[in-house]
Amino acid sequence: MAGTLEGWKDALAAAEASYDMDAVVALLAAENDLLLDNHKFIVEHVLIAVVPAWVTAPLDDVAALGALSIVPAVDALLSLATAKRGAHVRSLFLALVNVASQRQGPVRSHEMAVRQLTLFARGDGYACLFAEMLSTAKLVRLLQWLSDSCSTIVFNLQLPHTPRDFLPQHFYSEVAAAFLSHRGHSNVGVLGALLVPKLVRLGHASAFVPVWLRTEAAPDAHYPWLEVAASCPDVSTDGDGLPSSAYEGLFAHACRCPPPGVAIDWARLLPPAVRAHPIFQHVVTHKLVWQAKSPLPPAAMNALLAVLEGPEVADESPLETVVDQLVQRWSVGVTTDSDVDAGAARLLAAALARLAAREAAPKSLLERRRWIGPICKGINERMNAAIEGTRQSGMRVAVALSKILTPDSPLMFDDDDLPAEAVESADTDEGGAVREDSGMRPSVEVAAQSAIADPDELFDSDDEENGVPLDEDDAASEMSLEPYELSDDEVDETDGAAPMVYFLDVLEGLQQDDDRDRAELALRSLPALVRRRPYDLADMAVQLCKAVTRLDDAFQTPHFDALRKASLLGLALEAPAQSLPLLASQVFDHEKLFQVRLDILSVLGDAAPQVTNKATLSLYFYPLLLPLQAQLRADSLRPLEHVLMAHIFQTLAAVLEASGVHGTQTIPMATAYLELIWSQRMHEIPSVRRQVLFGLSRVLLVLPPFAWREAVERLDMQTTLAAYLSQLQQWDPDHGCRAAAKLLSTTVGTGALPP
Repeated sequence: MAGTLEGWKDALAAAEASYDMDAVVALLAAENDLLLDNHKFIVEHVLIAVVPAWVTAPLDDVAALGALSIVPAVDALLSLATAKRGAHVRSLFLALVNVASQRQGPVRSHEMAVRQLTLFARGDGYACLFAEMLSTAKLVRLLQWLSDSCSTIVFNLQLPHTPRDFLPQHFYSEVAAAFLSHRGHSNVGVLGALLVPKLVRLGHASAFVPVWLRTEAAPDAHYPWLEVAASCPDVSTDGDGLPSSAYEGLFAHACRCPPPGVAIDWARLLPPAVRAHPIFQHVVTHKLVWQAKSPLPPAAMNALLAVLEGPEVADESPLETVVDQLVQRWSVGVTTDSDVDAGAARLLAAALARLAAREAAPKSLLERRRWIGPICKGINERMNAAIEGTRQSGMRVAVALSKILTPDSPLMFDDDDLPAEAVESADTDEGGAVREDSGMRPSVEVAAQSAIADPDELFDSDDEENGVPLDEDDAASEMSLEPYELSDDEVDETDGAAPMVYFLDVLEGLQQDDDRDRAELALRSLPALVRRRPYDLADMAVQLCKAVTRLDDAFQTPHFDALRKASLLGLALEAPAQSLPLLASQVFDHEKLFQVRLDILSVLGDAAPQVTNKATLSLYFYPLLLPLQAQLRADSLRPLEHVLMAHIFQTLAAVLEASGVHGTQTIPMATAYLELIWSQRMHEIPSVRRQVLFGLSRVLLVLPPFAWREAVERLDMQTTLAAYLSQLQQWDPDHGCRAAAKLLSTTVGTGALPP
């Protein structure tokens, strides 16, 4: 084998020219030092040049591939075992993802890259990758590929035949397991501070938390990534570990879906600053209590109270702040499902009991916080309700309140009116005091949740259970069966609901994770509400844009994409000064899903022709143009973002066309746009080249002749434009580029073209 990289490439080319497959296999299988020094380049060359030349059948055609000896040779060269021998796991992964993301590359190259990524994932590759990452300080880019790009690229390009290994739930579970396998490493805090917040922010806490809690060691034994050092140069922290949003996702999911038999001392694991954070308290009171589809499990409720009952922060403890929010919601009556309201009542009663046990004068605390009146108001409304469960909720809180106001003679109800609560008897004694374990704070003992009864399940009657035949007492049997609601479960209950009329209600509805009806009603109400232009539109536009772009179709809402697009379109048109800078910044946000970024560009392109005040078109144009120019100068675009650049070109062209010939901003916008697209005229992606040609036609459409001549002279296009169009017509592999170049050169008269 040749001793240089060029010699190795020439030998492969010569073997291909002579159709000598055995020689190619020998070159791929030979032991040499080139693979150690140029691993990433060799992997990409094999995938892009060697595989398409020899593998012509689809890789799922086992019969056709069985006759090709080159496939096992490629598998061996690109295997995880080969990469581990030279400590090249990182370069192997990056090369495979890079080739898999090239939409315009050879089909067999893409298929082989996906095949090798699948083998990489199944061969414990993620754990090996984390092992290499922990030994180097360059983590950020690789983590972005792993947590964002890899699964998204393969999932989008392989639909509907995506391998199971790259389905989001399975993929992120494997990544979490690989990360947790290195929990004893000294640098795991740095890695966790980068990875865990990103997974939570992308909505994959549901994949991370179960894997974390299933590990054999105690959870607090592999929790050092919560206390990462603030001095790490690659991590932006405030010295308290993870951002509060990451804690919220972990804690909320662990409370909602607790695995059986796991004890977590959340009161010790969560820092005091997180417990005192307003967003964390909002998540506690709203997402876990009032806006939940079902009440919190008893163990999770105890965990929540133990967390909030930490050491006091500032002037008040987190428990007092959350109780204050609970009291305010309690006073307005039953506004949610009766089961959820009952869970809130249990939480409020337990919180009052804990405050009574902790405070020397709990009655003074209630008077100082002015809780007695709102609590009594909520009790009165529930005691007058017709539903027994609602009345019991009022009784439960009334008993807890009476133990504070009149501890010598608290309220007493009959056992038939107020059933004994297991969670209260376990946590409080007869006087309402909280039991404390000696030596440490209360911990969470998570028990298995009771199974939910299937409404379609067949139940035996009471008489059959007692041995009485069914036909002996039909009446008793019929009375023992509860009626089953036969209405259509799929009917959208929001169709007949009155639309929301306040932005605050809409914003709260858009942030719902569990209440489908409220979330759908908010999304349906927003477009019409924006068109009415309420007085607070400018103040709420930024928050609404953030909420709408964060939405995902978790509830399979009918016409979800159209409703979200209509909402963003209205915000862009009615509040451009507030909405457009934010929307443009999210186009370049790497944390956003690629499809969301494309949807934002589509909205901006559709909104531009509808703008009545042409002076505002600069808000559509420059926030997209300037960041893209900066990234091109710094050469910091990722492979997938080159495709995004084509869509940005298309949106900018739509804005430019909407500005018209006589627009006040037309000339500077057109000249800046021409300079940008002309610099990308030889781009390797056909969609970018097509948008360059389309952009040239838009510039010629709106730019006055004198300005066009000045731009041509400044960019030295007098001789290069005609040659460029001629070259595209003859040699461009893309039919769309050839047709556009021919149309542009034959229909446009310009001084840059020869007569």
